[in-house]
Amino acid sequence: MEIINQISELIILSLDFLSSIPGVLFSILIIIIFHILLLLIRDRLYIKSLKVNKDPSNITINDLKSHPLVNIIIPAWKEGELFRQALESITKLSYPRIKVIINAGGDEETINIAESFNKYQNFTILRQKKGGGKIKAINDCLPYVNEGIIYSVDADIYITDETLIRLLFPITNLNEHVSTSGHRPLPHQENKDFVKYLIINQNYSFRLKFERYGRGGISGTNTMMTLEAIKTIGKFREDMLIATDRSRGYDLLEKGFKVYCLCDYRGLIHSDVPDTIKEFSRRRIRWLENNLIYASETRKKKDFVAFLILFLSSLYLLIFPVLIFLHFALFLLGLYILLSKYLKRLRRILFFKITRQQQIHANLSFLFYIKMIGYIFLEAIINVYTFFEFYLNRKKFKERRNLYREST
Repeated sequence: MEIINQISELIILSLDFLSSIPGVLFSILIIIIFHILLLLIRDRLYIKSLKVNKDPSNITINDLKSHPLVNIIIPAWKEGELFRQALESITKLSYPRIKVIINAGGDEETINIAESFNKYQNFTILRQKKGGGKIKAINDCLPYVNEGIIYSVDADIYITDETLIRLLFPITNLNEHVSTSGHRPLPHQENKDFVKYLIINQNYSFRLKFERYGRGGISGTNTMMTLEAIKTIGKFREDMLIATDRSRGYDLLEKGFKVYCLCDYRGLIHSDVPDTIKEFSRRRIRWLENNLIYASETRKKKDFVAFLILFLSSLYLLIFPVLIFLHFALFLLGLYILLSKYLKRLRRILFFKITRQQQIHANLSFLFYIKMIGYIFLEAIINVYTFFEFYLNRKKFKERRNLYREST
């Protein structure tokens, strides 16, 4: 009992200190120093890693040692106009040897768009069946590949000659078997503040030190693979409970194939990025649910603890404004959490500007920095919602064998 009383007194004293002027100044100073140290030590180390692994500045088709046939595989399920534009981008490529295999389904619009490209001799159109999932749709395309390179992309991706050649270069010139890169927004999205925030905030290299083969084998939404790698694997596993990019990467790693990652922004593919709150919320909820199911199936306690911390900090962030009427010190604690999250995003902005050769998103208005507070609260709402949805409906999620069965 005495220990409990001592702890209570200590908590009261700490809260009293936090609500005092010296306590406020001390807390703010500690938070700022913490992020400055991360900027000077960790962020600086990650920036150096990107510079060390910098891709060649200029690559043209004449730099390739060979020009293999590129088999572009596209699983498409319930797509729309972006799908048509993505296919049109392929027809505009100047690379001389291209074959396209589309596995389309879900609705008549998607099928009709795909079949409208039958007029091109190098296009093969397949019908995708319901319930198979994205990996099965990819596997069903593989028997149509007899030579060359397999280039697996999503249905909302714009391919350019520069991206295609940059992905080919490691395979033709460096004897790699798998090459991949991330994505950037579609051209018409790049000036939207919300899209800028997402691209900067989701910068993978900010969260993990960049290494050519150090991304856990993740095979992104645009990945090139040699025919040798595909023949060795046979086909990708279709029953894994994780996203396609990760499951495909694990299959490659298990067979001894490393995934070569590009880091130059010029090599990133143009892909559909959520540019509305509704679409962003839908995708983030699916991503969080996918990670929770994977953690549940593999019994990885670390992932659960990380999400629990995310949930608790998000919940506190949402309720702390009310605490100003109940306990000022607890209200200030919420402000400190918000300040720390905000400073972290400022570090991400600086990181992005330093590491991107093309200064896209470099001009951020004052209004953008104000909006960023709202974006932080939006993410907090989604985190809390996903937590309750998952744990109140655990039985439903246990029955879901694959989050991507109905959408590819």
